[in-house]
Amino acid sequence: MSNEFWSEIINEGVEDRVEVNQRMLIDKMLSRYSSDFVVLRELIQNSDDAESTLFILEIFCDLNKTSDLIDEDNTNNSNLFGNIGKLFKNHLISNSENENQIENQFNNCFIHEIRTINNGKIFNEDDWKRVITIAEGNTNVDAIGQFGVGFFSVFSYSEKPIIQSGKSCLAFSWQNGKSLTTFRKELSQDKQTSTTSIILPMKTKFVLQTKLNKKKLKSKTNRLTNEIIPLLNLNDLKSYFIKVLSFTKYLNKLIIKINNEIIFEINKTIELITKNKLSANIQRLNASDDFQFIHFDSLKQTEQTFTILNQSSITLNHIDVIANIHLDKQFQKQMENVLKKSLPNQIHIQFLFPSNQIFQEENFKNSMLKTLIPLRFHEKDILPDGKIFIGLATNQSTGIGMHLFTHLIPTIERENIDLQDPFISIWNEQLLISIGKIIRFIYDQTIKDFVNQLEIQTIDQIHFILSPYAFIQSSPNKEIGRIIVDGFFSSDSDILVPVKRSPIDKHLSLIPSNEAYLITNKEMEKFLPLPIIPYEIGKHDFFQILKRRQWINEITNEILCKIISETIFSFNEFIELFHWLLTLNHHQDKRFLKEIFSKLKFRQINSSEIILLENIQYFDQLNLEFIPLPRNILPSSIISYISREDLQKRLFLSEIPIKYLIEYYLNEKQKHLFEKSNYSMIILYLISKHLNKFQSNEINEIKLKLSNIKCILTSQGMKLPSESYIPSDNLSSNLPIIQYHILQISNSNSKEEFLNYPISLELLKLIGCRTIYIQTNLSNDDNLQTNQCFIENLLKQRKTLSENDLKALKTSHCLIGITNEIKGKYLPHELYFPSISNRLQWKSLIILDWFDIEKNSSEYLFLKELGVKEMIELPKLISRINQEHSETKQILNEYQIPLALKFFAENFQSFYSKIWKNSNIKIPFLPSISPFIQQSTQVFLSIPEHVFKESSPLCSSLIPEVIGYFSQYFDIGLLGVKHRPSISIAFQILMEKRNELLNNSTASIYFTYLNKLDGLNKQFINEISKRSFIPLENNYMKINQVFIRPKSSQDKKFDEISTQGLIDYIDYGEESNSFLTSIGVTYYPSAENLANLLIDRQVKFLSLNNSNEILPLKLQFYTNCLKQLAVVSNVAREFHEEPLKSRLRNSSWCLGYQIIENSHGNKERIFRIVKPNEIYLDDDHQCSIDLHPLCAPDEPELTKLYEQFGAKWISESVHRTLIHQGKTFLTDRSQKLKDLILYRLDMLFVNNRGERIENLDEKRIELLRNKLLVYESEGIQCHLTFEKKTITLNSSECSSCALEFDKNQVYLFILKNLSTLDYIDIASELTRFVSKKAIHSLIHSISDKLSSPLETLKRRGIPVDRLLKIQQQTLQLSSPIEHKKLEEKPLQQEQSTVRKQIEDKPMEQQSSVRRQSQQIEEKPVQQQSPVRKQSQQELQNQSRGFLQSLKE
Repeated sequence: MSNEFWSEIINEGVEDRVEVNQRMLIDKMLSRYSSDFVVLRELIQNSDDAESTLFILEIFCDLNKTSDLIDEDNTNNSNLFGNIGKLFKNHLISNSENENQIENQFNNCFIHEIRTINNGKIFNEDDWKRVITIAEGNTNVDAIGQFGVGFFSVFSYSEKPIIQSGKSCLAFSWQNGKSLTTFRKELSQDKQTSTTSIILPMKTKFVLQTKLNKKKLKSKTNRLTNEIIPLLNLNDLKSYFIKVLSFTKYLNKLIIKINNEIIFEINKTIELITKNKLSANIQRLNASDDFQFIHFDSLKQTEQTFTILNQSSITLNHIDVIANIHLDKQFQKQMENVLKKSLPNQIHIQFLFPSNQIFQEENFKNSMLKTLIPLRFHEKDILPDGKIFIGLATNQSTGIGMHLFTHLIPTIERENIDLQDPFISIWNEQLLISIGKIIRFIYDQTIKDFVNQLEIQTIDQIHFILSPYAFIQSSPNKEIGRIIVDGFFSSDSDILVPVKRSPIDKHLSLIPSNEAYLITNKEMEKFLPLPIIPYEIGKHDFFQILKRRQWINEITNEILCKIISETIFSFNEFIELFHWLLTLNHHQDKRFLKEIFSKLKFRQINSSEIILLENIQYFDQLNLEFIPLPRNILPSSIISYISREDLQKRLFLSEIPIKYLIEYYLNEKQKHLFEKSNYSMIILYLISKHLNKFQSNEINEIKLKLSNIKCILTSQGMKLPSESYIPSDNLSSNLPIIQYHILQISNSNSKEEFLNYPISLELLKLIGCRTIYIQTNLSNDDNLQTNQCFIENLLKQRKTLSENDLKALKTSHCLIGITNEIKGKYLPHELYFPSISNRLQWKSLIILDWFDIEKNSSEYLFLKELGVKEMIELPKLISRINQEHSETKQILNEYQIPLALKFFAENFQSFYSKIWKNSNIKIPFLPSISPFIQQSTQVFLSIPEHVFKESSPLCSSLIPEVIGYFSQYFDIGLLGVKHRPSISIAFQILMEKRNELLNNSTASIYFTYLNKLDGLNKQFINEISKRSFIPLENNYMKINQVFIRPKSSQDKKFDEISTQGLIDYIDYGEESNSFLTSIGVTYYPSAENLANLLIDRQVKFLSLNNSNEILPLKLQFYTNCLKQLAVVSNVAREFHEEPLKSRLRNSSWCLGYQIIENSHGNKERIFRIVKPNEIYLDDDHQCSIDLHPLCAPDEPELTKLYEQFGAKWISESVHRTLIHQGKTFLTDRSQKLKDLILYRLDMLFVNNRGERIENLDEKRIELLRNKLLVYESEGIQCHLTFEKKTITLNSSECSSCALEFDKNQVYLFILKNLSTLDYIDIASELTRFVSKKAIHSLIHSISDKLSSPLETLKRRGIPVDRLLKIQQQTLQLSSPIEHKKLEEKPLQQEQSTVRKQIEDKPMEQQSSVRRQSQQIEEKPVQQQSPVRKQSQQELQNQSRGFLQSLKE
C-alpha cells in the first residue's frame, strides 16, 4: 500500500528540489571533530596516503603586530586548530634550559597564514574531483579516509583555502554565505612544482606562543577590548609532531618553519630485527577459531628510532602483524553498502611499545621524546597510556601500554571507534579481540625472555616489563579496553607468571598462573612453601586483573591454615612465620590466630626430630630446653626472637602456668618421661621450687602420683619414693641411696650436672622417700624388746621420719598383742588399747601388751598414729550387741541391756556420731516390742528406721529401759528413731499387711490412728488414691469408689437397696471418717466421679437384686443421677476434656426406653443402657409411635445431656417421603392458597427485619414463584424409612399436604376432606423444599405469616409494605381470613390449562404426568439452639400432621 501511495504522490505532486546549506553542513561536521590539531592531522594523513616521505608546516607571523595587551592570567578553551581536544599535560617536558633564540623572537606574534607542503604524489583528476565533493571519500581500500569530509576541516580557520599540486591549483570561495564554489586553474610553467601545498590564509587572529607557560593557556584576553584571542602553543605542536610519525607508512620526516626559519625537525628510521621468536610462532595464533574472518599470516618486528634535529633520540619496538581477511559474501556486501568501498583482503595490525632498555638510554632523559612512550609516570607507578591510531593518534586510549594501529573503522570525526553500527561493530570488535590475542602472544614471549635470560632480576625491571599489561580502563570509550582484555584472556592456554617456588629460591621461575598464589604480606615470602608471586610484584595491576578474572589463586586464610598445618618448617622459616603473625591485625584475627596455632611443625636443624605444636596458648618463660614441653607451649628457642610484649599483646600468648606444667608432667600419658633421670630431675626440681604455690588438696594429688612413679634416681637406678632412701650416716651403703642434689643435706657425692637442679628435702619426704630402715630396728627376740622400748626408740627419730617410714611401721608386724592370754606380733591397726577390753568384758579382743600406758602420753599418741585403736569399729560393735542379745533372756520383764549397746550409748557423742550418718547400718541392734494390739512381751532387735518411741497399734516400739539409758547421754532420735511414724510410713506398713490386719472390724482402729499422724499432704493423697484399702464387704475399695453416709439420710435400708452397686456408703465412726474425708473420701460423688461410676458400674448395678419392687427404685435413682450430670454438663470442664469426653461419647451409660412386642403379641416397655449415638431424642412423637425407636426418658434435662454427647433426633434420622393418592382437583380453595403463597412469598423466608434467612435455595424460591401449582387430593400417603426399615402411613396418620416437583413444575397437594387448612403442615413442606438446613423456627414463622392478617403482621414489626413492593406480581388478593375477593380471570385460564394436561390422560398415568416425586430429607443438625427447641415445642402443640405433642 505504501508503494502505491508513493507512486501516486510522485505522479501527481508538484516537484521541488532539496537545497543544501553547504556552509551550515560543513560547520556542523566540523563541530564533530574533537581532537587537538585536527587540521594538521587530516593534512598529514592525506600526505601519507599520497606516499609522501616529507611534510613541512610553514607558519607566517607578523613581527610588527605583537599582542602586547594580552592578559596572560585569563584562560579559555579556544584553540587554533578548531578549539578541539586537550593537552597532554602528563607528558609535557620542559625544554626551558635550551630555549631557541630564533623561536623566542616570534613569541606572541599574530599568525596570518599557514602552509603545508608534502612530496607525495601530485593530484590527478580523480583527486581533484574528490576534493571538491563532500562525503565521497577515498575508494582506496588501504587509505584511512572513508567519509570524504576530513579535508573540509581547513574551513575551521580559513575562509579561502588554496590547493597547489603539480600543474594545477584550486581555490575555494563561499557564495551568499551558503554554497561553496571552487575555481581551478592550470599553472604556468614557472609556477609548476612536484609537490603538493595547502595554503590557508587565517580568518581569525591567532597568537603564536613559543615560550613555555606553566599555566598552559589556550587563549588570552585583550585588556582594552576584552577580545578573546586563541593561542597556538609551539611546544604542544612539537609534541604532536613527535607522535605523528608513530605509524606513518611513508612519512619519515616532519619539519616546522616559522617565517621560513626551520624551528623543529624530527626523523624516523627503521631497523628490521631478522631473528625473533615472535615471527617464528605467529602461526600458533590461528590454532584457535575465536576469530571469524582474521587469519594471521606473518609478523615483522622492527626497531624505530625517532630523532629530533640537534637533540636526542629514542628507540621503540614496533611489531607489524599481517593478517588475511576472509569474509563471507553476505557480510562483505553489507559492509560495502555501509562504507561505500570494499574492505581490504589483507590488513596490518601494528604495535608500538618501549624496549626493556629504554630507561637506561642517556639521551632519553629530559627529552620531549618521552611523550612518545605509551606509558605515563605517576609518582612511583608506571601506568599504561597507549592510544588508538587511526592513521594518526586519537584521544582514545587502549587501556594498555602500547600504541595500536590497524584498519579499525572510526566514527566521522576519527576520534572514536564505531561500535554502534550493527555491521561495523562486528568488524571492529573482531579486530580488537585479535589485538588482545596478539598482546597476549607478545606478553608470553616477553616474560619468557626476561625470566630466562636475565641473571639479576630486579623488582623495577619486572614492574617495567609488566607495566604495559596493567589493563586500566580505556577512555573515553571504556568498551575498547574491555574488548582488548577479553581478547587477551580468550585463549585457553595458561598465562605464565613469575614466581618464587620456595622461600630459599633466589631466582624467579615461570609457571601457569592457576598454579601461582598472590600474597597479602611481604613476610609470607619468607616461610610459605608455595609458588608465590613476590609481594612487590603482586601489587602490580596485571595480577589484580588476573585475580578478578580468577586466573590466579589468592592466598586466603583457609589456604594459609591448611598449608601451614601441613608444612614442616625449618627453624628460620618458623621464625619468619611468627614475624608475619606479628604484622596482622590481631584484634580482628583472633580466631585466625587460633586456627594457625592449632597445628605447627618445625625442625631445629635439618637432621633433628620434628617438633609438633598444637593449640598454642603459652610460651616457655622458664627456659626449659632439656625436657619435652606440652605441645601448646612455644619453646624458648623461638621466643628468644620475639619480645615478651609481642608474645602477650599481639600473639595473645601467656606465660606457662606452673600448675598446668606440673599437671602435664604428672599425667598418666607422660609417665615415660620419668624413665630418664635428667627429665625426672628437672620435673622434681620444678615441683620443689614451686610447691608453695599449690593448695593442700593439690599437694596431696602430687604426692599420690609421684609416690607411684619410679621417679627417684638412686645408687641402684630409678626407684619408687618408698624404695629410695635419703642420704644419712645411719643407712647402709647397700640400700638405694638418692643421688640428686638435696638442698638441706650436704652431699659431696652429687654430680655437677645435678647442682643446677636442687630438690628440697621437704618434697622428698612428702612423696615418701625413706629415712629409716625398719628391719634394722626390730629384733627377733621378743623377750629382749618390749613395746615400750620399741616405741621410745622410734620417738627419738620422729622428726626425721618420712611418711613412707610411718607407712612401713603401719604395715609391719612390729607390736606385741594379747588375746585370750596368748601373745603374738600384730600389725598396729589389729590392736586395741587395754582399757576397752576391761569395759566390755570382751576376752577375745586383741589388746596391746602395755597395760600401764598412760592415756594422752606421747607414746600413746604415737601408737594411735600407727593405728592402735581406742574404740571398737561400729560394725564390729553392732555384731557384739547381737551376740550379747542372743545370750540373754528375751522376755520383757527379764531382759538385760547388752554391755556393747551401753558402750555405744556412752561413746556415741564423742566418737560414733561422726561416722553414724554414713555407716548405713542395716543390722538390727535396738531392743523392741511388737504393736500393743498384738499383746506380745517378746523382745527383738530392730533398726532405728523400723522402731519408734511411742507404743502404737501398727508399729514396733523401743523397750522403756533402752529409752531411759540412752537419754542419759543423748537423744536417741539422733540415731533416726522417731517418736511416731509419719502417716506415709504407717500407711505403707498397713498396706504391706493389709489382708492380715485390715477388715471391717479393725478399720476404725487403724484409720483413727492414722488420723493422729503428721505428714498428710497432696503427694500422699495422690499416691493412696490409686490404691485399694477401704474395706467394703469382702473387697477393698479406692477413695473415689466409696462415700461416707450422710447423717441426714432417713432410710438407710432404702439407700442401701437403691444405691448398692452404684454408690456405696461407709461409716467407721467420727475419728475414722475424719481421716477418710481428709484424704478425699466425700459424702457425694463429684460430676466427673459420678460419670465414671455410671460408665463402670451400670451393668452390675442394674443386674443385681432386680425384683419388681427394687428395679423401679434403681431406675429412678439412675435417672436422678443422670439429671445431676445434666445440670453440670455444660459448665463442668472435665466433661469436655480427655479422657472423660471420649468415655462419655463411646461408652454405654445412657438410659433409654423402647416399646417392643413380646412373644404373646403384647406391647411391652423395656429399658436399655446404650451409647449416646444409639439412642434417639423424640422431636417427632408420631414417628416415635410408629417406629418404636429407643428413646430417651421424657425428661428435658436428659434430652439436652444426650444430645451433647451424640444422641440423634428422630426427625433427623427418619427418611420421609410424602405423595398424594387418588384423584386431584383444582379448586377455588387450592387456587386461593396458591395466590396467597405467591402474594406473600417475599415475606415468608425473611426474618422480622426483612432480612433473607441463610441457607435457602434461591433457585427453588424462584421455582415456587414461577412454577407453583396447588391441587386438592383424595389422600396423602407418607413413607417413613428408619434403620433400613420402611413403613407406610395413610392420610389420617401423616401430614395434611405433600409437595412434589420435577425440573419444570412444583405441585402442592392438600387433603381434600379437611375442613380447614393446616398451615403448619403447609409451612413444613415449603421449608423442606427451599431450606438447605432444617430450620424448625422457620416453619412456625411461615405458618404465622400465611395465617395472620397483614395488619397483625405489621403490628408485630414485620416490614409488610416494603416486602410486598418487591413482589413482581400485581394481583389484588386477600387471604381467606381477610374475606376479600380474588380476580378470577387469570386463575381460570391456568385451571383450564392444567386440567386439560392432567385429565386427558388415563388415571394410572396421571401421577407420572403431574410430577416426579421428590424425596425431601431433613438436614442433620449437630447441636440444636434454644430457639429450635422452643419452636419445636410450639410446633408440637399446634400440628399433629407434622410434629406430635410430647404429652400425647
